[in-house]
Amino acid sequence: MKHKSNFEKLQDAIRNGNFRTNCGGNTVVYHNNNSIEIVLYWTTIAVIEGRTITLNAGDQFTATTKNRINEVLQIVGAGCEVRQKNHNWYIGNREFTNNMYIQF
Repeated sequence: MKHKSNFEKLQDAIRNGNFRTNCGGNTVVYHNNNSIEIVLYWTTIAVIEGRTITLNAGDQFTATTKNRINEVLQIVGAGCEVRQKNHNWYIGNREFTNNMYIQF
């Protein structure tokens, strides 16, 4: 039996998860009443409410945080990604800021 990758675990947890699902050690997905919360270590990096996602890196502007946020954006079909240029993060032409939201 093939073991699921952390991305596959994250995808399953977002789409079909229980109240709390561990997705490979450092990421946990919580299903609340009307939202899905994705926590990387101790930082809530994304909250999905309907067709809106709120993004947050806290003070962890790391490759791991950026990759996990991009995985979440891919899973929900947001049609965008976080990219880095000159040490700054961007989504499209917008500079990434904590608590920014995207509608998809």
